[in-house]
Amino acid sequence: MAAGNTVEVIGRAWLANGKDGWSQAHYFRERRNLEKDVFPYFGNRAIDTVEPPELLRVIRKVEERGALDVAHRVLITSRGVWQFAIANGYAKRDITQDIGKALKPHLRRNLPACWPSVNCCAPAMSTKAGQ
Repeated sequence: MAAGNTVEVIGRAWLANGKDGWSQAHYFRERRNLEKDVFPYFGNRAIDTVEPPELLRVIRKVEERGALDVAHRVLITSRGVWQFAIANGYAKRDITQDIGKALKPHLRRNLPACWPSVNCCAPAMSTKAGQ
C-alpha cells in the first residue's frame, strides 16, 4: 500500500485543494467532519479498499448520536473526498453514491414567522420604556 493513497492523505489533499475557495467556517466544518468521523476509522486505509457498507456503518454512528444533519454532512464531505480521489487516479468509483438513500432522513422544520401583529416581536420593537 502506497502511503499517498490513504483516506487521510487524500482527505487532507482535498481540504487543501478547496480551502482557498471556501469560507473559513466551511473549511473548519469539513475538516472536523473528516477528523472526527472518518479518519479515526479509515485514515490509514487505502481509499480504494473502503467499501460502501463500511462507510455506512461509520455514518450510522453519527446518526446514533442523534446528529442526523451532521450524518448527512459527513456523507457529503466524504463524497468530495472520493470524487477528488477518482479525479486523481486513487479510486475507481465513488462509494458514497451507494449509501445516500440508506441514511435516516434529516427533516427540516420550518420555524414560525414572527410578525408584529402577532405581538411576538413587540418587546424588541418597543421604543418606549415599559412597553
